[in-house]
Amino acid sequence: MNAQQTQAAYRQKIEAELALVQAQLAEFKDQPRSLTAEDRAKHVHRMEALEQRFADAKAQWRQALDSADEDVWNQMKNRAESVWKGLQDEIQKTIAEV
Repeated sequence: MNAQQTQAAYRQKIEAELALVQAQLAEFKDQPRSLTAEDRAKHVHRMEALEQRFADAKAQWRQALDSADEDVWNQMKNRAESVWKGLQDEIQKTIAEV
């Protein structure tokens, strides 16, 4: 598999992961909850922060995936993977806490 094929396969994997996380966030945000007004406000604030982090991570992925230079692609991919892992961990933690 050459570099372009590897990048294309990786792009498909990342696009699927992005769609899955976006669906999880939407589902979690829209779930009816019997929270106090204070807890609901905290939940909304936390969801806004997660959605912003998701948008930032998605932008980093897009930048990495669009890079034609293999060295730049690898550097950006590694940075984006680190950000992505942290975001996924935070999402799971947030869902578990509510």
